[in-house]
Amino acid sequence: MRAPRDGTTVAGGHRMRLLILVFAVGCAEQVEPPGTDPPPQPRATWYQDVAPIVVQKCAGCHQPGGIGPFDLTTFESASTFALQVQGAIAGGIMPPFSAEVGGDCAPTHTWKDDPRVTAEEKTAIDIWIEDGRHSGEFVDIALPPLPELAGKTHSLLPNPYVTQGETDEFVCFLLDPQTTTDTWLTGWHVRPGNAKVVHHAVVSTLPASLMPAAKQAVGVGNSFACSAAAGVDGSILVGAWAPGGQPFDSGDVGTKIGAGDGLIVQIHYHPAGQVADPDATALDLRLSTTQPAAEYRLCAFGNADAPPALQPGKYDPASGPKFEIPPNVADGEERMLFTVPSGAELAVLTAFPHMHYVGVEQAVWVHRAGGATECLVNVNKWNFDWQRQYTIDAPLDALPVVRGGDTVELRCRYNNTLANPFVQRALADLGLSSPITVELGEQTTNEMCIALFAVIDRRP
Repeated sequence: MRAPRDGTTVAGGHRMRLLILVFAVGCAEQVEPPGTDPPPQPRATWYQDVAPIVVQKCAGCHQPGGIGPFDLTTFESASTFALQVQGAIAGGIMPPFSAEVGGDCAPTHTWKDDPRVTAEEKTAIDIWIEDGRHSGEFVDIALPPLPELAGKTHSLLPNPYVTQGETDEFVCFLLDPQTTTDTWLTGWHVRPGNAKVVHHAVVSTLPASLMPAAKQAVGVGNSFACSAAAGVDGSILVGAWAPGGQPFDSGDVGTKIGAGDGLIVQIHYHPAGQVADPDATALDLRLSTTQPAAEYRLCAFGNADAPPALQPGKYDPASGPKFEIPPNVADGEERMLFTVPSGAELAVLTAFPHMHYVGVEQAVWVHRAGGATECLVNVNKWNFDWQRQYTIDAPLDALPVVRGGDTVELRCRYNNTLANPFVQRALADLGLSSPITVELGEQTTNEMCIALFAVIDRRP
């Protein structure tokens, strides 16, 4: 066998090459970067941890066909809007529920159907975003129904109405539930046909004795001047709706709609100079022939324009107390005191605070004749677009009671500066660029300080 030029044998050359190959492989294993460990598992995923929260707390509005501006029912959409969702929750803006439990007016009761996100749920959403918004293992998501009145028995629709111009309109419509026996209203829901112009709606009864003449003069479903319905004997207020209002379900408490009674729906239109599309605001009802455990009615405190109910304020004129919020004032405040008539004994079922664009807070207390004080409701992040009737979460025999001789106190706070986005909206409606003095009034660009309560009269 001929030796190679380097002096080694062929067999020796094979061994050398084998040693070099083994050495090279060993070196490669030593310098290769780590990465053989599996990636860390996300601490929270969409399908397993976040979707159940979002579906329960957000998807009632944020789904196809809902009133929310975007969909949150899919992983892709929720990932896209994750930071907006996180910011809105952290700021207490969403879900929209402004009845607070703290501050100097802290109710001892809680509220039914409170959609607010808990601390643990906020943490789960935060972790999901921090870990990269992983989808997790796919599961089917059952969407909640769109807000509607459960078990509705009637859906009444007036004829379309077109509002336009620069001045707010108050228009009434006659509706007929066609009851042939005494019934009890245990739920209702107002569905605005044109949400751009409907400021609020108020529902009251028209006694059966007046229905034949009303049908002859007005016609069912037709509009008429609300002044014609003012001061009708026997009429009772049964419901009030404002933007953001949800279906009202009073459960085993109701208000009576007698045989043959009609309904009058007063709608406050705020056209703001625009030529509006037609509006046909629907009224859904749940009527029962079974008498409920208790009957409720609506009462209101607020909108005092002079003493003694209206209290002195920081920005009152020299002439004395006046409901007035000067321009460029961020700390406007109006306080009112009302004495409950002697003999009254009213169990409070719900609270419905109401203000307009300049408002930012409302608190309501009852000062007992014996000296104790109780907070009934505290809305410290007022949002005109999300007004609702808050129902106290307590058995009927444990509801707070307002009695004759008690004093009801309302405190409303206002921000009449450009820092308030609703002031900017009001000024745009008026064609102005700077804040102006705002007074008490019914126009949307006026102000209010009023709270409506559904109460159960406990007198024999």
